Amino acid sequence: MSGFRLKGISRKIVLMSILTAVIISIIIGSVSVYEIRKSGKIINSEAEEIKDINIKKMKEFQSLSFNNLRIQLLETKRNLLKSQVSMVHKMVEDIYKEVAPMLSGDLPEVTKREMIISYQKKAKNLVKSLRYGPEMKDYFWINDLHPKMIIHPYRSELEGKDLSNYKDPEGRHLFVEMVKVCKEKGEGFVEYMWPKSGKDKPVPKLSFVKLFKPWGWIVGTDVYIDDVEKITASQKAKFQKELDKLKTLLIESVEGVRKEVSRNIGSVIKLIILFSIPLVILSFFFAWYLTKRQIADPVERVILDVNESINQVSSSVDQMAKSSSSLANATSNQAASVEEISSSIEEISSMTRQNADNATQCKTLRDETARYLHRAEEIMTRTTDAMKRIKESGEQAVRIIKSIDDIAFQTNILALNAAVEAARAGEAGAGFAVVADEVRNLAKRTANDSRNTQEIIKKTMEEIGKGAELLNDTNNAFKEISDSNKKMGSLIDEIAAASNEQAEGIAQINSAIAEVDKGTQLNASNAEKFSALSHEVLTQLERLRKSAEELEDLIGVGVDGLLKKVQEKDLIEDREVAKADKKLVKENNNKRLTRGERSEVKPDQIIPFDEDEKDFEEF
Repeated sequence: MSGFRLKGISRKIVLMSILTAVIISIIIGSVSVYEIRKSGKIINSEAEEIKDINIKKMKEFQSLSFNNLRIQLLETKRNLLKSQVSMVHKMVEDIYKEVAPMLSGDLPEVTKREMIISYQKKAKNLVKSLRYGPEMKDYFWINDLHPKMIIHPYRSELEGKDLSNYKDPEGRHLFVEMVKVCKEKGEGFVEYMWPKSGKDKPVPKLSFVKLFKPWGWIVGTDVYIDDVEKITASQKAKFQKELDKLKTLLIESVEGVRKEVSRNIGSVIKLIILFSIPLVILSFFFAWYLTKRQIADPVERVILDVNESINQVSSSVDQMAKSSSSLANATSNQAASVEEISSSIEEISSMTRQNADNATQCKTLRDETARYLHRAEEIMTRTTDAMKRIKESGEQAVRIIKSIDDIAFQTNILALNAAVEAARAGEAGAGFAVVADEVRNLAKRTANDSRNTQEIIKKTMEEIGKGAELLNDTNNAFKEISDSNKKMGSLIDEIAAASNEQAEGIAQINSAIAEVDKGTQLNASNAEKFSALSHEVLTQLERLRKSAEELEDLIGVGVDGLLKKVQEKDLIEDREVAKADKKLVKENNNKRLTRGERSEVKPDQIIPFDEDEKDFEEF
């Protein structure tokens, strides 16, 4: 009966304890979730920053590389034009040197003019016949400072014409600019637009002109430079394609890391919630234990005093007290066992199902994580292969440039040999010596350009090495994720072990249910004895008054009112108890024959506590 009297107070204390535990769990869980999400955001931000840095460096490398390539190609064409014009200028100068000594004598002016015209004609014919280039179609022309065209191999109709108003499709007076450059610097480059033979669309063209002062001639040549843009654009397109592949791989890697972090955060949140539930359950049982220890025990001590008074009555009352005590203890134990068993079965069953579901989800998450890690490893492998291919291309370019350098070296040696042979030939080989000298200069410049290009490619290879280091850092990050996946596997094993322990608890509960069945049968037997002795208990209630007064403060009602209510109900209860005893014994015998069924008899079926409980509502 004390368990029912303390029900209201116990409920309040237990509820307060549970509420406190829930609040603490919510606070701890919220802080943990906040920190986990914060860490996840930091990881995602760092991964995004690494991706942006890599893409930015690749773009900078692309811009620098192709600008250098374009500059190098243009510089090569400039050197070619300059060397060719210098060579022709040297030939014209040699012809002039042949006639110059003759003009210093006392010859008539007419003769001098005829000689000059003759040697100029020789120089014109020589320049007009010269060709160079891959198809030997590139040529030289001569105009004066007026400007007028003196000779042109392919546009003979321009010879002798005034070129002051001659302009390209964009309105640039190209020959006027050539005259301006030669007057200011003696030589220089002029760019303009001009359509190719048989074409209508103008394309960029670069010319180099050099002034020959003795005769007032401007020797020039030009070449189309649209192929520079085409080569640059082609190389840029190839590099952009590889860059797009690398960019896609980086984006996929970062996205995989972001998704993996989000999944891990969700899993940790679920685990926090899962471990918060047992904390609340433990708080419930702890509060229940403290309540029973601090409140029920003092009351039980008072009841023991009452039992001592009962032991002093007659032998009939003593027999009744023993039977009543046995019945009360068995009934109390049965009620407590049934309540605990019912609560434990429900909670353990729920936890077992939840643990099984969580274990399944955790296994699914682990499998998905493994797949994504495998995919990330494949992406890293492809990225590494791409970097290797880029590095191999760079090494191939270095070998090509080394070959160019070797060719330039051999050309220099050949030019030196040609100069030696020309020196042996005397005056007949003078012109060939000039050509050999120019070829040797061109070979030297080619060697210098190849070495500069080789330095640029070496820098490029260093940048590729840095990119490989970044890929190595990314690979280390994936290894850390793999370690986290292994830790998650350990958590799954712990959950499985907890499920096994819960199964053992369920087995113990089944044993407790068997004990409850035995107590029920004992209660039925004692109830029959209690019915015969109940009349004799009324004569002994006066002796219990003093002891009952000690309970008055705890119970909250007067003893006189309690006795009056008990006397009024006594006759009715005697009849009901006798009927209930017979019915209970019959039901218990039937239930023993039914295997696997639990007894549904409650304590108040043997001793009706419902009406008496109203007297203790204020407790």
